[in-house]
Amino acid sequence: MYVDVTTGPAAVALGDEEDLTRFSVRVPEGTPAESIAGALQAAGAGRLDGAQAAINVDWLRVHTADRPAQWQGDFDKMLAYAASKGWMDAAGTVVNAHIEIVCELP
Repeated sequence: MYVDVTTGPAAVALGDEEDLTRFSVRVPEGTPAESIAGALQAAGAGRLDGAQAAINVDWLRVHTADRPAQWQGDFDKMLAYAASKGWMDAAGTVVNAHIEIVCELP
């Protein structure tokens, strides 16, 4: 799964939700950090935290609420794994994601 961030106009959406073995924030090449931070904050999705993004678990849950129970269980396992690796805050409210730069095709 990834969080797709676009700017101009700013938009934040989930992608590849079936793949719960990966988690990243995808941004177009050349996007300034301020634009990424602004888009995440405006959407209520999270914030930048150094070279990573801290994504709100509640935002993820809202945007995946229509998924079946099996998927929800697998999502909970993904979060538990992230917590075991230190990729979540102590309260379990945000999960860290690396920033993945994607090249836009012409």
